[in-house]
Amino acid sequence: MDIYGWSEGNIKMEETKEVVKPKRVVSEETKEKLRQAQKNRWAKINAEKENKEEVAPGNELKDLTLTNQEVYENPPVEAGSGIVHVKVYNESKNELPKYATLGSAGIDLRSKEFNMLNPNQAVLVKTGLFVEIPAGYELQIRSKSGLALNHGIVVLNSPGTIDSDYRGEIGVILINYHPTTKYIIKAGDKIAQAVLSKVEQISWKNVESVKDLQETERADGGFGSTGK
Repeated sequence: MDIYGWSEGNIKMEETKEVVKPKRVVSEETKEKLRQAQKNRWAKINAEKENKEEVAPGNELKDLTLTNQEVYENPPVEAGSGIVHVKVYNESKNELPKYATLGSAGIDLRSKEFNMLNPNQAVLVKTGLFVEIPAGYELQIRSKSGLALNHGIVVLNSPGTIDSDYRGEIGVILINYHPTTKYIIKAGDKIAQAVLSKVEQISWKNVESVKDLQETERADGGFGSTGK
């Protein structure tokens, strides 16, 4: 966990009535509020551990209610809980995605409408969900094992990625790999699972030659070079 309280873990959906575009520019004042909020949070935690009734003046835990738009680079997180708040607008008749068990890594996505997949056909299945993923995270879309094993239905580009700046409807590309049987998807049927994952971004460091790359025992071995 860093100074802003980021942590990787479960999603906590917060339903909103409209899709809001994020602000990319975060002011120094807002960043300072976040730093102070984190200091306040730990000050209160430490005070409670020492059985103190009050926190030292100036270190009070203040309720800094900052939206994801105001703090685009620093999303609100329930400190130490593994919960990341994600805004969501749901235009379908389905309930919001949820975790099936306490230890589930993914939440089930459902179709918002009827679809039919013919053998070897790929279809974009809409969910009716619009989300605001905090910067520094992605939402991975993966196949459901039961659909894959029992019906040959998988996410074609698994894992698909929902980027933090995408504001369109979440759609899932499903393909029916069964050679002879069509597959019917009804509104409300589970079609895939979504996993929240923290991501890093690349900063390239140019070198003059391939010889400037660190040598390894494997070198350029690939495509089955390690054996069967």
